[in-house]
Amino acid sequence: MVVSAGQMNLVIKWGDVSSEKSVLSVVSALALSSLTLFMGTHAAAVTAVDGSGYLFDSRDVSCDGYPALKVQTMPGTCLGLVVSQNANLDRAGKPRLRMPRLIVKVPNRDDFLISDMGGWAPRIGKLFWLKKTTSGFELVELMDKLDLLHGLAFNEHDKFFYLGENNRVIRFRFDADLGKVFEVQTVIANLPDVARHMHPLTHFVFDPVTGDMYLNSGAPTDHCFQSDGQYKERCGEEFLQKMATIQKVSQVKLATVTEAQSLKQGDFEVVAQGLRNSMAMAIHPAGRFLIQGENSRDFPELEEPYDELNVVPLKNSKASSAVRHYGWPYCFNNHAVSPEWDKLVVGEPQTSAKLTTVSEIKKLHGENPYYCGRNPIQGLKDYQRPYSLLPPHAAPLAAGYYDGAMFAPELGGKLLMSFHGHRSTGQRFVAYPVNRDGLPRLAKPQNEKYKFSLPNGCSGEAPVNPRGGLRQHYARYDEVVCGWGPVRGVRPKGAPTGFAVASDGSIFIVEDKNKTILRLAKSESANYQPDCDSADQRNIDANIELLAWRNALTGEGSAEKEQRSQYFEIVKALRKPERCLKCHEGLINKDLRDTPDAFATLDFFVRSGWFKPGDAEKSLLYGALSANGIAPAMPPAGFDSLEASEDGRKVLKTVRTWIDNLPQDIATRFAQAKVGKNLNIRPAPTTASQPCGQLKNGDVIYVDPRPESRISAGGNLWTKVYLVPGHTRLVPGACEAPIDGVYYAAIP
Repeated sequence: MVVSAGQMNLVIKWGDVSSEKSVLSVVSALALSSLTLFMGTHAAAVTAVDGSGYLFDSRDVSCDGYPALKVQTMPGTCLGLVVSQNANLDRAGKPRLRMPRLIVKVPNRDDFLISDMGGWAPRIGKLFWLKKTTSGFELVELMDKLDLLHGLAFNEHDKFFYLGENNRVIRFRFDADLGKVFEVQTVIANLPDVARHMHPLTHFVFDPVTGDMYLNSGAPTDHCFQSDGQYKERCGEEFLQKMATIQKVSQVKLATVTEAQSLKQGDFEVVAQGLRNSMAMAIHPAGRFLIQGENSRDFPELEEPYDELNVVPLKNSKASSAVRHYGWPYCFNNHAVSPEWDKLVVGEPQTSAKLTTVSEIKKLHGENPYYCGRNPIQGLKDYQRPYSLLPPHAAPLAAGYYDGAMFAPELGGKLLMSFHGHRSTGQRFVAYPVNRDGLPRLAKPQNEKYKFSLPNGCSGEAPVNPRGGLRQHYARYDEVVCGWGPVRGVRPKGAPTGFAVASDGSIFIVEDKNKTILRLAKSESANYQPDCDSADQRNIDANIELLAWRNALTGEGSAEKEQRSQYFEIVKALRKPERCLKCHEGLINKDLRDTPDAFATLDFFVRSGWFKPGDAEKSLLYGALSANGIAPAMPPAGFDSLEASEDGRKVLKTVRTWIDNLPQDIATRFAQAKVGKNLNIRPAPTTASQPCGQLKNGDVIYVDPRPESRISAGGNLWTKVYLVPGHTRLVPGACEAPIDGVYYAAIP
């Protein structure tokens, strides 16, 4: 087999690999945007790896007329590729879709409109028409220079399409026969436009009964961040331009908009508050409740917090007069209090206790004014806990009810939701069974589990175990598209954002990061069900591996010191534009910290799979630098190879020695564990060291399980505990954060 990419060729004999997956891994390791595979001397493309990372057969029509992707879907269905990156390039050779977000069907046609954010730079968004042709679909640009475009919806009551930009909403009519938009108006002006706004995207839905608009106003920060660490009685951001809310704009108000007069904030009515970012919203045809998928705050740990499914009563529902508060930033999960407010002491509600030891953290359950499980938030009359929980970091981005024919038996009337999260619990498309009001059906929790993506691309299961416990009832969902984790050379990490039901009942799904449009359809022959090894289904935080590698290189033994010295020598040599810096974003990884530290390049090597410990010859890093044939040569053509200079040859020798002597047992140096009782977190294995925080009974943690790593001192047996930077069980400022994330706990 010959892998061809421009002027670079890599010949792979079938006998050199044991399986198709092995071949695909080699192909992916080249890190090229587009590869075509040829069998023998056959000139026509059989399979291709799209710029998005999907492997597909360009001639395949098995997924109801489209190439089938190797993504696991519910039985009897498939996921087809409608718009790929490589088939839709602009004149500059870049994908026309840059960051597509939402898709809406054009009434009475097989066409769609798509909002493309373009990226996070100002005024690069575009509106596209996905036009049905005799040979498939084509993209037609309708509008450009839109600012942080996201929201897109059609209002059945006034027959306008609505678009949401950073600080305004516009509307227009669309004539598909002419392929033009007209009657463009600014409907709402001067939406919150706060400096460094964390959630600036405008999203909205329309009540199918009344035509009223319900508009998200995201919180400006993650958790009402206070730079001085002084968290007061109430978060000031709640009162900043009505942010962290859902607001209603009546159809009556919308009808008054003219070309000269748009609506302002005084024309809105807040119907729900305490919602960090309402990106997934849906209203059932009955029009009694709004379903909201809450993108909860960003704890750095993998297992917390859980995202939320909230229910907002509309005017046709009982108790609709009360504006409920849904907890942000004070509460998370069902009963848990955010760390910043959990530290406030009763009797001093206007100040924040400056904590230096764990003993000063007062847990006054039932007395703390911000204890979300029993008493309402001080000053609020109606605190509302979540209707149900979603998996941690699921990041729901779109929701809607299925009303098509194709999947009527399986999905008819169900609430569909896309999980966009980049962590292992995201990359999914799910369906909730609902009652006649459109509310997800609740059941008493019985060993509930959620699914996540394993490193091999298969799905595992983890128990639903939120801090604060489960509520009395839980809404269960079915996975429509799962097994969407990344597999090199087969598929990228799924990134579903918006979706729409087509005329035939198939479901079109937009992916922003992958710049694709996919289609879920019926198919028995193309239904992809991977052969998975389910031996280990723990949901392991991938960042812990980075900490374990850091710990391996920060030891004080002679071998560790030598490896550390060689690592810094390699980093200094490679981080130059004429070598690696120009093509590989500085050779740094920011998964642990936004600000790179001394080991950010080590993180990059690990996360990219660039070395195989103990075997430099089979490592991509050494293979590329030495041009031994297992990867494209680095630096690329036009730059001097390392072999061309004495200094370069020295670097190459150091890389080889370093990789050959790296420890090969990192996978044994960390394991998941559950805390059985409250334990102080120490910076050193001694009770004389000041506590950095406290682990709680039931917490999921990561420890070094090797007997030789445990330390006996002061009558205690100390265990290494890996905690990612900013872990919520650490008291801010109590200890200096170790570069390898290693703390100690006296675990018997």
